[in-house]
Order: sequence, then C-alpha cells, then structure tokens
Amino acid sequence: MQKYAFVEGVLAAQTPKVFDVFSQIIKDFDLIIEIGTYKGAFSFWIHKNKKENCNFVTYDINPNEIQIPEEYKKIIDVRIANCFSEEEKLKIKNLIANSGKTLFLCDGGNKIEEFRIYSEFLKKGDVIMLHDYADNPISFIEIANKNLWPAKAESSFTEIGDCVVKNKLQKFMYESFIDIFWGAFIKE
Repeated sequence: MQKYAFVEGVLAAQTPKVFDVFSQIIKDFDLIIEIGTYKGAFSFWIHKNKKENCNFVTYDINPNEIQIPEEYKKIIDVRIANCFSEEEKLKIKNLIANSGKTLFLCDGGNKIEEFRIYSEFLKKGDVIMLHDYADNPISFIEIANKNLWPAKAESSFTEIGDCVVKNKLQKFMYESFIDIFWGAFIKE
C-alpha cells in the first residue's frame, strides 16, 4: 500500500484514497478555495476534476515548493499571499460572498485558525474542510495505522467544536472524509 498520492509524479501529501472520496463532491461547487498549495499536486488534481465553470483559487506563502506543471501555472489561480492578512481575508470573504456554492479547504500551516476565520464567511450550503484532521486521537491512530499514514493530526474536533456550533455547521460526509484525514462541515 502506498502512503501518499501522486499527481503527474508530484507528491500530493494526501492518502491515495483522497481522489475517490473527493470525486464524489468536487463537481458540486462553483468556487473552491484551498489554503496551503504546498507542491501543488492536489491543487492540480482539483483543477483537472472540478466542473468547467468552477472558480478555483489556491493560496500559499511559499512559491518555492510549488511544482505544478508549467503549462498549468498560467491556468490555475495560485496566489502567493498570507491568508491571515486583513487584505487577503477581505478578498476571500468577497470571493465567497459573490460566488455560488463554495468548498473551502484548510490545509495551510494553521488549519485551526484558517477554519476559525473562514467558517464565519460561509453561506448556507457551503462546505469547509480541514486536512490532517482527527475526530478524536484514538480513531486517528487507528485510521493512520490502517493507511500507513506517517503524519500526526494537526486539527481536531476538540479545537474547532465551538466554531462548528457558533457558525451553524453540521458534519458533512464525515466518516468518508475522516477516513482520508479530512474533517468536513456544511453550513446549515
């Protein structure tokens, strides 16, 4: 069993099962925002698999890690910016407000803070997700062992539960996404 997924030979830092689960929902969105491009392999997969008229924007602060194939660098909207700056928060808030159904992926260096900030801006039916997520420490270890996953949990329900309640979020395809280390929530 392979630990990590690859796209066009580039490490995606995702379990290989990620594509099967995301394929079930990826075409349901008009806007996808990803925080944490990293090497860009998962971003490249999202771009290739989203519906045609979906706007996809990916943010990172380090352009040196990104390995998206050259011919796609002009097509994929990669923004090198700090998603915590007031300017970028306003841009992202406006993107969400002025788009249809949104998928927001928290996969940067501070997933919990990303979730806390951006879950407030969601509209009814929008989905927000966190990577390297654990519902609880015991289930995370079981799932990690089953998937040969070497990374530790970087976010958990304990850390975001107050935001889930405050922002009227509900679990979304929760068991399927937990199995691939994503916590998923939908705005009521």
